[in-house]
Amino acid sequence: MAAFFGRRTSSGNLVVQSPNGSTLWQSFGNPTDKYLPGMKIGINYRTRAGERLVSWNGPGDPSPGSFSFGGDPDTALQLFIWNQSRPYWRSPVWTGNPIPSQLMVNGTTTVIYLSAVDADDEIYLSFGISDRSTGPRARGTC
Repeated sequence: MAAFFGRRTSSGNLVVQSPNGSTLWQSFGNPTDKYLPGMKIGINYRTRAGERLVSWNGPGDPSPGSFSFGGDPDTALQLFIWNQSRPYWRSPVWTGNPIPSQLMVNGTTTVIYLSAVDADDEIYLSFGISDRSTGPRARGTC
């Protein structure tokens, strides 16, 4: 019987590895309801598949809820929040221009850097938090 190992990185990414160390699965590639720094939300140009965050059904019920967030495969340059299959909110269309490090400041302690990346095979949105921030961090144990 093969043994598999799970480890949580400092970013909050849960990685399942085989005994030889190769990655079999990771939570950042299979998002659920959390959007953590370093995670990508985007669309693959070839397959038109994309990541989507899905809300919980309720505070104590982690089954899928009505709301989801992610890119729309038909309009890859826009992010949406859906209420079931109906658009509830959408971002402005990304024009393709580089996004300079966009800063969102919450008080004086948290700095969030937002990035849109248009790579050869995918387009995605990601964010990071400055090292000196005391803001959101991944919590939990493996």
